[in-house]
Amino acid sequence: MGYSTLALSLVTAAVIDREFVRHLALVAAGMVIISLVPLNADLSITHMTLMGSALALAVLVPWLVSRFVYREKIIRFPVNTGRKWPGAAKLYLIAVVALGYIILPVYLIRTEVYQNWPDASDPTIFWRLFLGVNAVGIWDELFFICTAFTLLRRHFPDWLANILQAMVFSSFLWEIGYMAWG
Repeated sequence: MGYSTLALSLVTAAVIDREFVRHLALVAAGMVIISLVPLNADLSITHMTLMGSALALAVLVPWLVSRFVYREKIIRFPVNTGRKWPGAAKLYLIAVVALGYIILPVYLIRTEVYQNWPDASDPTIFWRLFLGVNAVGIWDELFFICTAFTLLRRHFPDWLANILQAMVFSSFLWEIGYMAWG
């Protein structure tokens, strides 16, 4: 059902606007690439390499096509911008880490959601889990914000582009197993 919905979306977009279908196809390409690997918490080196490659391609393919085929510079990744971070941004980052450190253990233990994750008592597994969770977190920003949201906001107001991007993000979360509120 997912691929047919994606294909129908692209056909509908093609009827609406040529530029829109090109941009939607970039988001769809990233989604299809991700769909080709099992989305689970397998911490084997083989699966992590496969998953990491798929995540990288899901960001790189839309960027490369946009930049070198479409000749656009819409998708950008804000690193090494030459601008200093504002104090509020630094405080926000510190606050998020501190709140996560305080809230997550309580949430995970009370709801027993931790049982959905692999046992990380082995240091090797712990570090693989740490690396994997953080890599997926960074990828989330690169794909859903820097790619999907950026492309969608070319065609919709920010509020609607954000809702549409959130729907794409929610489908990803559902696929990796976030099917309830804890």
